[in-house]
Amino acid sequence: MVASSVHANSVVLALADGSAFWYIPADVPGEREQLHPLLMEAARRHLPHVIGDLWSAGISADRCRTVRFFASEPIITLTGTHAGALCVLDEQPRPRLEQAEVDALRDGAAVLAQSLVLRDYLGRTDPVTQLPNRDAFFQDLRERFDAGMQRVQVAAIEVAPVQRFNAFVRAMGHLYSDTLMRQAAARICAWHRHEHHLYQVGPSRFAMVFNDDALPGDVQACDQLVASLREPIDCQSIPLTLQPGVGLLQVDAGELASADPLRRLMSASYMAMLSPRGWAYYSPDDDDQHRQSFFLVTELSTALRDHNHEFELHYQPRIDLETGRCVSVEALARWRHPTLGYIPPSQFVALAEQSALMRMLTDWVFEEGCAQLARWRGAGRDIGLSFNVSSNDIVNILIERLETITRRHGLELDGLELEFTETSLMQQCGATHERLRHRLQQPELPAADAGVDAEDRPVVRALDHGQSGRCHHRQFGGTHGTPTGVPGGGRGRGKRSDLQHRARHGLRRSAGLLHRPPDAGRGT
Repeated sequence: MVASSVHANSVVLALADGSAFWYIPADVPGEREQLHPLLMEAARRHLPHVIGDLWSAGISADRCRTVRFFASEPIITLTGTHAGALCVLDEQPRPRLEQAEVDALRDGAAVLAQSLVLRDYLGRTDPVTQLPNRDAFFQDLRERFDAGMQRVQVAAIEVAPVQRFNAFVRAMGHLYSDTLMRQAAARICAWHRHEHHLYQVGPSRFAMVFNDDALPGDVQACDQLVASLREPIDCQSIPLTLQPGVGLLQVDAGELASADPLRRLMSASYMAMLSPRGWAYYSPDDDDQHRQSFFLVTELSTALRDHNHEFELHYQPRIDLETGRCVSVEALARWRHPTLGYIPPSQFVALAEQSALMRMLTDWVFEEGCAQLARWRGAGRDIGLSFNVSSNDIVNILIERLETITRRHGLELDGLELEFTETSLMQQCGATHERLRHRLQQPELPAADAGVDAEDRPVVRALDHGQSGRCHHRQFGGTHGTPTGVPGGGRGRGKRSDLQHRARHGLRRSAGLLHRPPDAGRGT
């Protein structure tokens, strides 16, 4: 519009930050690289500027070979900020701009000033809550430090755990979650009464910058904020109870460039969600634990991919209580890190489940366990083998993967058991039961293929009919039932008198340290 109104070959928006945006008709050659010093000079001018003939004005011809005429209009926003200049270029010299051309250039500069303000607003504002966003949070922190502040007090407010928030979205849609965040923001604003600055820095996360130098040490004030967020929120006539977590942190001036305060705030707010009080100060120890967990995930991946013998299988025997014979063993994965030492399964299995490594870990256990079982069978030992199964593996063509591995080692599926953990039954109950039913309905495969003895089929059928309450543990003297919950055996630490107690209650098999600690290695 400006190019046609002022009859110019090129129009350039030159901004004070050194950037420039060009409009050149397709049939007109550009002079972009030669004109940048002139454009930057115009971007810094606060007044209109016209050069009728660049050559006559002493502008070197080698820098502007074809451009003769130049005019610029400053861009001033409504807040009085000088943002740059709108410039027009032409190949023909002119004595001046006509008044209509001056008006068109001035109107174009005014429109651009409004657009720049809008762009800045949209770039700093969350579209749902209309609060300043994460970019604005960091920019405001930098401005405070640039103004001479030595420390700034900040907080992060998690409305709900990520999985729970995503469940809201899946069940009710984004309109529901948007309403939820707006109402949560309103409660936070009512709590601080606009004394501090509130930002939305994530889909379910707010941040706050306090105006004073001290963290809100008023325990009662923090308790009031958490209590307010824990009150049910009415979203589209559906009451919803949140699980908020408020993390508090002091950021020093030298830490903004070297450390991410928002990451540390997330560490504090995560621990706050797990605490009864609902708010917590940042703890370096907790943060180190979170970072150590991430480090272990990378180390776990390396150990599984490189086959560097950090992992090994231990085998816990299962004893027939009538004959005293070892009838099967349970394969237990153990990890000995070269520098960290022994990593307990409760730690690395949870990390594998949270990442994409569970399938790789399970396949390694299957491979090593079946290889050992083949050696035992080759030595004439008639023994069974059981594996623990994670919820992440239920839907990952588990049986097909195991069948492939057993064929490679010349084994049949009978004699193998899959033990589904309590987590599997709770988190993937539908997939678990469907998988069990699918395998049991194939007559050519024995029931043990699914980790369930033939006499225990009624329990599986009960699960299929929605009677999952019948699947439980029998506990004796501190021992624990089998992971499937099927009353077919017991394991754990115990006294010798526990064996008689188990036998009297119908248990046929027992496993645990009472009989023998888990053995490691190939020569067991």
